[in-house]
Amino acid sequence: MEDQYEIIARCMRDDRLAQEKFYRHFYPSMFCLCKKFFEDDHAILEAVNDGMLKVFNKLEDYQPDKGEL
Repeated sequence: MEDQYEIIARCMRDDRLAQEKFYRHFYPSMFCLCKKFFEDDHAILEAVNDGMLKVFNKLEDYQPDKGEL
């Protein structure tokens, strides 16, 4: 993934390509995490997508000095 801070900045400007890069980069980790809580693939995908939407809506609150994404 290109510089994560640039991707985040572009996501905050509603850049759809940056959001797709962000989503594709974090999807595997999010899927594995959600799989620990849900058995049904539909429920897992719903949780991943709901989580990503929350992340996109709260990116302006991200503080890099407090840790990586």
